[in-house]
Amino acid sequence: MKKGETFFISAAAGAVGQLVRVYREVMIDGLHVVGSASDDAKVKFLIEECGFDAAFNYKTTDTTKALVEYCPKGIAIYFENVGGKTLEAVINHANNFARIIACGMISQYNLEKPEPVHNLMQVVRKRLRIEGFIVSDLAAEYGADFTREEDVAVGIENAPEAFIGMLKGKNFGR
Repeated sequence: MKKGETFFISAAAGAVGQLVRVYREVMIDGLHVVGSASDDAKVKFLIEECGFDAAFNYKTTDTTKALVEYCPKGIAIYFENVGGKTLEAVINHANNFARIIACGMISQYNLEKPEPVHNLMQVVRKRLRIEGFIVSDLAAEYGADFTREEDVAVGIENAPEAFIGMLKGKNFGR
């Protein structure tokens, strides 16, 4: 990452996006951080609490238009948590040699037939790097508690509702 580059994180109010809040003080000066979230309260949280430079609601905002507006220099690094049309929009807006860290694809989890990404030739043309990542890979180094803001469900009887809420983007954190 370099000064002036844009770092975009989708579904950023989750555990990975909240790391920006923790690391903002040690991040590269001048790094432009943009996030998306599933509701307006989370967008506000990203800007006011996590220190994102910009954020938008991906359920009510056209992602392509938002990326043009909030990432005018393109995207150098993308932390993928949504998949589908969001991934497709990011690939179109990515700079040459951009890096994509694929951590999740929540928009695809409940689909009977996952949506295809139609622009993968851009990966070749732009020489993009895509690599899978699982947050728990860092647990040994950084500890298991990655978030400060999270919804907690107590009791096994509340597990189904909590799980469905997580899949629908109705909670904070993990």
